[in-house]
Amino acid sequence: VSFSMPEGWSQEKFTKERQFLRWKAHPENSSAAGVAYGVEEGLPPMKETTAKDFQGIISSYLSNCSNEKVEKTILGGTEYWKISGSGIYETQGAAVPARMIVFYSLSNGNGYMFQYMDFGETLDAASYRDFESLVASATYK
Repeated sequence: VSFSMPEGWSQEKFTKERQFLRWKAHPENSSAAGVAYGVEEGLPPMKETTAKDFQGIISSYLSNCSNEKVEKTILGGTEYWKISGSGIYETQGAAVPARMIVFYSLSNGNGYMFQYMDFGETLDAASYRDFESLVASATYK
């Protein structure tokens, strides 16, 4: 897969080797939002999955998530499962409010995940638009 990083965003360096997560970035002027991209192998095609297969993804990252929503959507001509929700993100002993949106596409036995996380009470609309543009720019080979 290839995609275009939004203008004004910087790729983060990983501190340790990761199997699933391949790429991570954030807006240069903010650490309140971030995007990650990962790939999983050995998965069924989109047409063989249902919303139930993706329920609980946000809850596995955020505690107190009671508004998780799973729906199909199309971005850039590609069908995705969109999983969204908000809750509390716990890191290094701190608990902060966070919103998370994941776009998941399944193709040729691979699962491609684009994850957006935004810290705070409200969604940073400009950063989220950049995220959607990144996902819409993805091309799968």
